[in-house]
Amino acid sequence: LQAMLAYNALEKQENDRQTEARRRADMERIAGQLNERIQGIVDLLSVSSGSLLNSSQALSDNACKTLQQAGTLDGVTQQVTANVQSVSAATQELSSSVGEISRQVAHAAGISQGAVDQARDT
Repeated sequence: LQAMLAYNALEKQENDRQTEARRRADMERIAGQLNERIQGIVDLLSVSSGSLLNSSQALSDNACKTLQQAGTLDGVTQQVTANVQSVSAATQELSSSVGEISRQVAHAAGISQGAVDQARDT
């Protein structure tokens, strides 16, 4: 009877060890997938931000050309100037938002990495 109880205890310990190993492996896999997705989002935001800044510069250049061509048309000049300033302000705000999103995503990646590290340690 004692031998059977000892065998059952060893079997339970082995099952517990295997369950814990599977749990750790699952956590590391999930954290790795999350890190990959976060990095993809950061990369996409970076590319999109660069494209937006290029488009904003092109709009600004076009607006400057329009201002030069408008010459004496004061009303048109004022409207174009206001539009350029609006585009510039919107671009700066979007750039700031993208920067904040990138910082938050990087923070989330750090937390995720911390969870992976903690899972490895336990």
